Amino acid sequence: ASTNADWWNQIVQQTGFQPWMSDFVSQSESIIQLGLIALLAVVLFAYVARHLAHRMKRKPMLTYAPGDRQVELVPGATLLESIRAAGIEHASICGGRGRCSTCRVRVIKGLDGLPDATEAEAKALSRHTTSKSVRLACQIRPTANIDVMALVPANVTPVQLVKKIDHMPGEELTVAFLFVDLRGSTKLCEDRLPFDVVFILNQFFAELSLALSETDGHYAQFNGDGLMAIYGLKSDPKSAAIASLRGAKAMLDRIEALNTRLGDELNDPLKIGVGIHMGDAIVGSMGPPATPIISALGDTVNVAARLESLTKELGVPLVISKETSTYAGYDIEGAVSHTVPVKGRDAEMDILAISDLSGIQFDRKVEAAE
Repeated sequence: ASTNADWWNQIVQQTGFQPWMSDFVSQSESIIQLGLIALLAVVLFAYVARHLAHRMKRKPMLTYAPGDRQVELVPGATLLESIRAAGIEHASICGGRGRCSTCRVRVIKGLDGLPDATEAEAKALSRHTTSKSVRLACQIRPTANIDVMALVPANVTPVQLVKKIDHMPGEELTVAFLFVDLRGSTKLCEDRLPFDVVFILNQFFAELSLALSETDGHYAQFNGDGLMAIYGLKSDPKSAAIASLRGAKAMLDRIEALNTRLGDELNDPLKIGVGIHMGDAIVGSMGPPATPIISALGDTVNVAARLESLTKELGVPLVISKETSTYAGYDIEGAVSHTVPVKGRDAEMDILAISDLSGIQFDRKVEAAE
């Protein structure tokens, strides 16, 4: 033991170690440990602060249905502007000026972060809903994450009904005339903003146009909430009569599908009346020289228009003349025969009131005459 003590004393004398050095080392150790703990805390704080700053800099997100697309909201922009900036098609007939309600959406999440609707927005929405979750995309400017669902179909385009047809000199042809009219159009206008009416009518006429295209019908006249079509410009009378019946069925089917698609947009489903008459008429290019159209004149045209108006009186969607049925060669099941006076004619005429065309099997393609 004495040897060890002598050795230790010798080491202390050689190194110049002093007792106060021991206290210094002990204190320094504590300081270093505290410093390391402080440094670790600073690093951790910096990590958290950076993460929070990143989250604060990140733009709020929009989740859009249908499709459940997720995109960043444009800072300071309306919801409609953010939707379009992301390349998403969204209905807006008035161009985002708050003058219609076609851009409306249902807010699924994020409603609490939006200010209440302005008086103008509330007025536009009041014609459709009282739900506070329905807002106009052109009037709200989200600043936080938001989930919305579009309430109006996006594929809204102006209807193009006029088809180019080569100049046609006036000539007498045996053709079928189809008149179609939208029922209750006055009430439709009373219940909605003008741009909303345009939105619905554009889709309505788009469906009629497709029905004509599918069945070789020619658009001839437009009257605001209806039109006149001609069948048989390039086919024989029998094919024209059959095609006109196919056209009427296509229109009725398409309007039924449109009612389903519009859903809550309509207080009452859209209904049409169709009148068809077959006979001789003068058909040719008419109107201004720069913009002529193929149309027709004659008693046959007037009779077809009268048959369309009879659909309202008889409470059926389709009324055709006996001549049309004879030319087509169809015995239409369920059709009710009537003999009615026709304005402008001395003699009464035979007609068929038809509630349902599903009984006719259009299994023959209408072929154009050579």
